[in-house]
Amino acid sequence: MTNAIYGVDADAEVTATQARDAMIECFYQAHRQLIENSVDVEEKQEYSKSTIKHMIQECFEEVQGDYNNPTVADLMAVCNKLAKFAKRFRGKDIVEKHYREIMSLIKKVKE
Repeated sequence: MTNAIYGVDADAEVTATQARDAMIECFYQAHRQLIENSVDVEEKQEYSKSTIKHMIQECFEEVQGDYNNPTVADLMAVCNKLAKFAKRFRGKDIVEKHYREIMSLIKKVKE
C-alpha cells in the first residue's frame, strides 16, 4: 500500500467497514500520545483501542446508524460527531486534518 490512510489503501476501492475501521484507528492514533504519556491506569484504560472502538459503536447508535453494516450516511454522521467531540480537547488543525483523511475514504465507498 503506497497511499495508505489508517491501514486502508486509498488508491483502491474502499468498503464501508474499511472506512469505519480507519475511523477507529484514526481516533486511536490521535489519542495514543495521551494514552502513552498518562501515568493514570484508569486514563490509559479509558483511551485503549477497545474503548475507542466501543465509543465509536455508541456514536453509531446515537446517529441511528448500523456499526456492523454502515452506510455512507452513517459514516459521515459519525465522522462529524467525532470531529465535534475531538475539537473540545485537540487543536482545530489536527482535527480537520484527520477529518479530511477519513472523509476522503468515505467518499470512495460505493453503496
